[in-house]
Amino acid sequence: MEKIGVYQLAGDINRTDPMLVACCQNYLGRLGRALDAELRPVEEDVFREQGLPVFFLASGGIAGTFRDVCRCVEGPYILLTTSGWNSLPASMEILAYLHEQGMQGEIDFAQEHGIRTYFVPYPTLKEYYPVSTDEVPLLNGQDCREGSREENYMDRLVVLRLESLKPEYRNARNQLWIATHGPGCEGKGGSFSDTVHLYHPIDKDHMAVSRTELLGIPKEETVEMLKNAYPEFVSGIAKYGQEEEEELCL
Repeated sequence: MEKIGVYQLAGDINRTDPMLVACCQNYLGRLGRALDAELRPVEEDVFREQGLPVFFLASGGIAGTFRDVCRCVEGPYILLTTSGWNSLPASMEILAYLHEQGMQGEIDFAQEHGIRTYFVPYPTLKEYYPVSTDEVPLLNGQDCREGSREENYMDRLVVLRLESLKPEYRNARNQLWIATHGPGCEGKGGSFSDTVHLYHPIDKDHMAVSRTELLGIPKEETVEMLKNAYPEFVSGIAKYGQEEEEELCL
């Protein structure tokens, strides 16, 4: 089994917190098993010799420390984060610092080149991973029209967040719905409630969700991709297809 050393960073306040220590050990253990490798924290001298720049951002309050030690190895840097102890905000602060230094973050690169990215809130729990139940890629914000999250959803095709589906139902087929009514169909500040009522064009199911659970209105190419992947969509969304979208906006 390959051994990979990670440079673990934690703020002064949290460094000795037994819960954080246990969480870090659990996280590295689970990630290591998924990669079939042993991930373990190492000291700077060992980390420098290894040459693989994997930083584990265990908590907040570490941006200054990262700036001091990151130059001990050459980039690009791999940043591991968790959902607790302000780890994710710290990673975003560090990413901003790297941008100031003329470096590019992996997520930025992915968006620029049309590579799908997903946020996994709990990396150690497999049920939170964006795994499709079929071979069709799950939909994310990149599959929606820019700025469509602010538009009126009434009688429009909308994309449901994958997190709103149980793992056994996670596929692109179950992410495309029709917004039929509800106060949340309006844009920002349009109502006291953000509830949107949905109708599935194939299964005829009905569901009510918060507007925040919707990623936006799908792009034309997204709809075409779904029609090709799921032919039953062709008739199910004929009334709401992108080809008639301009009429619906009038």
